[in-house]
Amino acid sequence: MKNPGIFIDLISIFYSAFDEIKLNQKTLMEYINLNFETQLDFENLKQSIEKNNSYRQIGKNTDTILSEIEVYCKTLNLSISERVYNFFYIIDYLFISSNLTNELYRVLETLGSRFFVEQDIFSHVFEFITAKNPDDLNRKPYLIIKSASESDSDLEGSWIEDNIPQEEKLTRNIELAGFNGTIVTMYLPATRNFYLRIFNTKISIPKFVQLEPGGLVYIDNNSNIQYQWLKKYYLRNQNISRINILAENVSYQYANSDKGIKSFSFFEESGQLIGIIGKEGVGKSTLLELFSGTLKSTTGNIFINGYNLASSSYLLKNIIGYVSEKDLLFDEHTVYENLYLSSKLYLGKLSKAEKQQHIQTILYDLDIADIKEVKVGKISDKNLQPGQRRLVNIAVELLRNPEILLIDNAIEGLNMADASKIIRALYHLTFKGKLIITSISQTSEEAFKLFDKIFIIDDGGYPIYYGNTAEALDYFQSKIFPQNLRKQSSQIPQKINAEEIIDAINIKSIQTGDINITERRKSPEEWYKEYNKVSSIPKKTPQQRVLPTGIYQLPSLDKQFAVYNIRNFKTKYTNYKRLLITFSAGPIIASIIAGICRFLMGTGYSFSENSNLPLYIFLSTLVMLFFGLYVSANEIWKERDILHKEEYLNYSRFSYINSKIIFLFSIAAIHSLLYTLAGNFVLEIKQTFFQFWIANFSIEAFGVILGLVFSSTVRKIETIFSFFIPLVIALNFLLGGGAIKFFEKPVKNKFDIPVISEFIPSRWAYEALMVAQFSNNPYEKPVFEIDNTISRSNYYYEYLLPFIKTHLNSGVENMNNPDSLNWNLSIVRNGIKQMSTYPEVFQFEYLQRLNNQEFSLDIARETSDYLTYLELFFYNLHQDKLLHKEEVLSQYSDQKRMKENNYNKSVAELVLANHITDQLQLIDTVPVRLSDPVFQEPVSNYGRARFFTGTKKFNDQLIATYWFNVSIIWLFSFLIYIFLLFDVFKKFRMN
Repeated sequence: MKNPGIFIDLISIFYSAFDEIKLNQKTLMEYINLNFETQLDFENLKQSIEKNNSYRQIGKNTDTILSEIEVYCKTLNLSISERVYNFFYIIDYLFISSNLTNELYRVLETLGSRFFVEQDIFSHVFEFITAKNPDDLNRKPYLIIKSASESDSDLEGSWIEDNIPQEEKLTRNIELAGFNGTIVTMYLPATRNFYLRIFNTKISIPKFVQLEPGGLVYIDNNSNIQYQWLKKYYLRNQNISRINILAENVSYQYANSDKGIKSFSFFEESGQLIGIIGKEGVGKSTLLELFSGTLKSTTGNIFINGYNLASSSYLLKNIIGYVSEKDLLFDEHTVYENLYLSSKLYLGKLSKAEKQQHIQTILYDLDIADIKEVKVGKISDKNLQPGQRRLVNIAVELLRNPEILLIDNAIEGLNMADASKIIRALYHLTFKGKLIITSISQTSEEAFKLFDKIFIIDDGGYPIYYGNTAEALDYFQSKIFPQNLRKQSSQIPQKINAEEIIDAINIKSIQTGDINITERRKSPEEWYKEYNKVSSIPKKTPQQRVLPTGIYQLPSLDKQFAVYNIRNFKTKYTNYKRLLITFSAGPIIASIIAGICRFLMGTGYSFSENSNLPLYIFLSTLVMLFFGLYVSANEIWKERDILHKEEYLNYSRFSYINSKIIFLFSIAAIHSLLYTLAGNFVLEIKQTFFQFWIANFSIEAFGVILGLVFSSTVRKIETIFSFFIPLVIALNFLLGGGAIKFFEKPVKNKFDIPVISEFIPSRWAYEALMVAQFSNNPYEKPVFEIDNTISRSNYYYEYLLPFIKTHLNSGVENMNNPDSLNWNLSIVRNGIKQMSTYPEVFQFEYLQRLNNQEFSLDIARETSDYLTYLELFFYNLHQDKLLHKEEVLSQYSDQKRMKENNYNKSVAELVLANHITDQLQLIDTVPVRLSDPVFQEPVSNYGRARFFTGTKKFNDQLIATYWFNVSIIWLFSFLIYIFLLFDVFKKFRMN
């Protein structure tokens, strides 16, 4: 308190009520002269005394007095520090000038409870002020500073060296060299200030000194007391976890770059707020990443309580918190929800009530309890102020209750008010024993002085200073202007800020004459040399100390999976507008595509005559694939920093990825369901809804996983939407079989599908839906197997048997030509093999003798007779099946209407390949059937077949094409899932 006028007004209120108080001009002036720097004008003092004498009313009750004091204080809008400081001098003056009766003591006690945040400290304050000698002050809150000789302590300047024996660190007694007398210090949590009581009349400073954060008191010409020094001793005597960090000759060099940080050593203990200062790109973030363990140093080692960070990271990650400059909040959640969901991951040891209490404590510590129900939103939404958003990020990291908290750019981009609020919040946390290190930029003088120490890095990654904030400016000025060392006589140190220090570092040399400002007086290398001269750490092997046991506990995989699921569903399903858009897009697009495909057919719509149905089916596969890619493309990318942090803390990628897949699959299931309902309704696709939905869902699920792979791999989200998604859709469009027909002209092999198309999911989905629509519609389904037999038997006796007979006759005619004979007999042999696979057909006993070595006219006759048998067999079979089909169809009351409503001619034309004039084609010596692909038997035992074949063969088992193709899509999804799970493409992201 600089102005004694406030003190006089408060004393006057007491004077007007209590006769015991002796108030006169002389006493007040002497007290003011002794204790205050600024004098009150004599006439003002006289008028104040006379006014109070004239209105003096002895016998006012306590409530009246307190009301007057409260009204007065409200008009002044005093801070807690000002109230406490005034209270100190009120007690001191009353104690000197009057008889403290019980009633007056009770008023003071009540006044103290009104003045202080904490009501239980009044007795300590009263004892602190009224004690006649230091021996009367033996309570725990006090620290006793006594004189010490140079021989008794190892000193650095006026300070006791940090590395004093452990048992001495725990004592309340502090020895200070060059000082004669005793000083008792008391710390009040309510004000965050230290209060010094001087028991030495020879010292020309006030009886009481309020030492604010960053403050410095000069006791005499040889000794001073810094706030940070007292704070260190105070914390050593508290029952809190203790931690230290030691860096020995640590450096880091980026590969293929000259950037990094040069070798430095560092030692610090709990309860400190350390600021890292330097220009952009000098290595501030690198330093923090080294301390957090996310980067491994090029040289040297970092120890935490004696444990090597590189080799014992599994132990130390629990006590290190790292807040990057990136935002790690979920926009869709409130502040409290962000914290609570994170607490379910971090605080496995605590019950729900304990988690909630822990969160409330953090909210109050950071002064953000009033915004806990505010939805975070995007930065552009401005739901939270930038400073509030930064504090919430810090709050999330504080959930784990780390002993070391590292914050990258804690106040970057914030205004002075927000920056100061964050620094104050961090500073208050140090009184809980936390070691907090943060890189900082511009901040106010009041906030800057809260830093216990600063670490300065110059251009090129050169460390040039680590030490007390208050001494930094003197240090650099003394190196630049050693002849003009600043001599301090004031009790209050000069105000300093980061800009002044940086200016002192970068001061330019000036050449006389043209007054040309050239390069800096000291280069970064020169400052680095100066730093190495004074930099020192304990010269001994660090001894391992017990690590603090925190509340952090890594939950089991199933609990992680559950929390991730809750987080995902809360993130998406609480945003009703986004859900409405997501789920309405499917039916709207389906209605548009199906509507166009329907209404282009003109009036009098007929499902049977709709030639656009194959186009709708093909486009649906592309739309489903696109939606799968779209909904998942941003899912991991937007949480990449959160995922990186959680992976660093050894959280399960398996649980994270699976939770994403389950969540997105639920969206895909609903989305594909609504799409299928809308499209099938418009086009009147009946009784194949289930097959359409499963196929649509399958390909959308494939798109989801592929989108997650992209999201996990790319560094820029624009790459997915501008390159990967268009590329995937284009490939599926061109190679999916709906745009470029596979079956126009089969050549070179027995398959009409290019090998590359076998890896295109839309090809499998399109084929599956086309075959399912043809074979499973209500009209065709009862007769599908009958039509299969009809088609097959018709092909055999109408086309294949005449073709074989022709080559048998050609073989007989060319018996003298071994090559011709062998070629013709191979065709005959392969044709008979195809037909003899049909059930109930007798096998040809001379099949193996159809070669140019054993063939004869007798074999030719036997073969001809066998072909005649096959011809009769398949002709009769064909006729029988035609009659059977008529019998089955006759059961329909309106056969024509049934066909028109369910049997699409365009689908049938494609799967039956009616546009192909040639019924078979000879490839090598194998007759390949071209007609009716849907009724053909597969020729490969590994799933390959003609496009639109009704069945696929795998491991000698026939499988319906629909289910085989859907299984292939899920097989592709599973393979990509493995790539995603093991982050196979991580190196591409890093590069």
